[in-house]
Amino acid sequence: MTVSLWNRLERPEDIRTDTLVIGAGIVGIGCALELQRRSVDYRIIDRLHPGAGASTRNAGFLMRGAADNYAFACDTLGRERTRALWAWTEENLAILREHDIAALSTYRATPSCLLAITDNEAAELTRSAQLMREDGFRVDLLESHTDTPWRHPDARLALINPDDATINPRQLIDTLAARLTQPILTHTDAFAIDLDRADHILIHTSRARIRAQRLLLCTNAWTAQLLPDYAHRIVPNRGQMLALHAPEDHPDAPALSFAYYLNRGGEYLRRPDPDTIIVGGCRRHFETEERTLADATTPALQQSLEDFAAELLAHRFPVKARWSGPMAFTADGIPIVEPLPENPNAVVCAGFTGHGMSLGVRTARAAVDLALDHTPPPLPLLN
Repeated sequence: MTVSLWNRLERPEDIRTDTLVIGAGIVGIGCALELQRRSVDYRIIDRLHPGAGASTRNAGFLMRGAADNYAFACDTLGRERTRALWAWTEENLAILREHDIAALSTYRATPSCLLAITDNEAAELTRSAQLMREDGFRVDLLESHTDTPWRHPDARLALINPDDATINPRQLIDTLAARLTQPILTHTDAFAIDLDRADHILIHTSRARIRAQRLLLCTNAWTAQLLPDYAHRIVPNRGQMLALHAPEDHPDAPALSFAYYLNRGGEYLRRPDPDTIIVGGCRRHFETEERTLADATTPALQQSLEDFAAELLAHRFPVKARWSGPMAFTADGIPIVEPLPENPNAVVCAGFTGHGMSLGVRTARAAVDLALDHTPPPLPLLN
């Protein structure tokens, strides 16, 4: 979203705070909660409203891991970094549970199932389970199951993360935002940052001038709009989803005991309530078209989602909703958490490659440590 000349004119309001958080998604709210826990004066702003980006447009998977699978991650990131990344996602869910999300009406302790439908992925998941057990992670490997996706003729085996969960992401964001002692300044678009001042950082917004000692930029897919130098490192990618009307009392209702990932995470589905199945993915077939911030669905990709669901669920259920959401990809799939070279008190925390729900609040704590104490993450985890 651009900011017009009229909204750039000097505003009478002048706000001062110790730390400003830009972006009120899962990561920005996580930063604000951590600042609050550490008794730091803060303000948090968002160009629209809490969770307006990917944080309320995802499938609601609270899943361990952040790559195609553990073996693939070990091959590409290294064993130590992969072990740290998977532990990071377990800590992320533990932090969320500290905020009593397990008491929310849409929270479900739902194991995730990485279902292989090719021999190559089956071999990777078999090796993943072995490596994960060696590294101390709880994991199961199934060769058969009664769930409907297992009737697919190419279903081989599945890796089960037994301690994962699912949730309505809108309810999660609203619950976390309600725990903040400072109100979120909504419809407040930051359009310029002055990092060169001697005693503070000056942030120009459509609502006020904000002077802060420290700055946390939790802008994910919109990072390059404020910091153009990040355009090649944090790349917007759109994810599309749909919801099927598939009531459990339907004669062809599919059985779904798990939250499913297929095709190395390229497609995914789960049942959030007795009447609905949500399906997402298929972007790998349209990578060029989906490298965008545009909030829109496209007929070709949506048709691919419908066909994928019909094949996997053995029935073509009617679609009740379609939507998209903006993700932010990095080259290696790891978030960027680093100070800006112009000012070490300004920290970027963005680029979650579709795993903000699994990494966001834990990574937010690392970003706050970096901004307040200049303490880097304890392991060579982050980008």
